[in-house]
Amino acid sequence: MYKKQVGSLIYLTKTRPNLKYSVSVLSQFMTKRLENHWMVAKCVLTYRKGTINFRIKCNDSFDVELIGYSDLDWARSLDDKRFITGYAFNIGSGVISWSIKK
Repeated sequence: MYKKQVGSLIYLTKTRPNLKYSVSVLSQFMTKRLENHWMVAKCVLTYRKGTINFRIKCNDSFDVELIGYSDLDWARSLDDKRFITGYAFNIGSGVISWSIKK
């Protein structure tokens, strides 16, 4: 059941990039999962349900300003003490490029 649920979440990340990191962490525990991994998967589903109307929208406005965002989390991963970095670039109201890396 856990593998099926995480697989569905992986499919969902195509349109919901804000779930990408948490789903990638959950997918690391496909063979040796614990009860708390299942609880976290349920929390991701609850978050998704609460943000169902949040979408990436592109409209026909003349606002073509390029805006970039970035963030870095210095060694906050309790599992391996590695940092997590990410960025997103918008043109107008649409995201054109984004990445999250460990």
